Amino acid sequence: MEAVLPEIELAKTMGDGDFHVVVLGGMATLVRDGASYQGTFGSARAGEWCRTRGLRLSASFLMDLYTPAGAATLARAWCHKMQYFFNLTETVGLGDENVFTKEQFEAYSEPTELGALLADPAAPKGVGRRADQVRKLFK
Repeated sequence: MEAVLPEIELAKTMGDGDFHVVVLGGMATLVRDGASYQGTFGSARAGEWCRTRGLRLSASFLMDLYTPAGAATLARAWCHKMQYFFNLTETVGLGDENVFTKEQFEAYSEPTELGALLADPAAPKGVGRRADQVRKLFK
C-alpha cells in the first residue's frame, strides 16, 4: 500500500492543461479493491470538444492490471495525446471534425515514459495493447 502512494502523487503532476490524471477510488477503495488512474477532461471547453467529436471523455487504467506506475504512465500518455490534438484543433480551427494531416500526426511526439514502459521487459501483460489503443487515437 505505501509503495503505491508515491505513484499516486506522481500521477497528480501531469495535467495542468485541459486534460489531467485523477485517481479513481480513494484510500478505502485502494485498500479493498485496488484503484485506477483515469485520464479525463479537465475543462468545460475540452469536455465540449470531446462530445462534439464523439470522443471519450476519459480513459481508465487499472493499477492491478498495469501496476501503479504503468497505469499512471498510460493515463498521462492518454492526456498528452488528447491535449496535443485539442490544442491543434483550437489553433487550426477544424470545427467539429477530426481531420488531421500526415504532417500533424508526424509532429506529435509521445511521452518518453511510454516508450520506456513498453521497452521494460518486466512490464505487465496487456500494457502493449493499451498503449496501442492510446497510439491509435484520432487515426
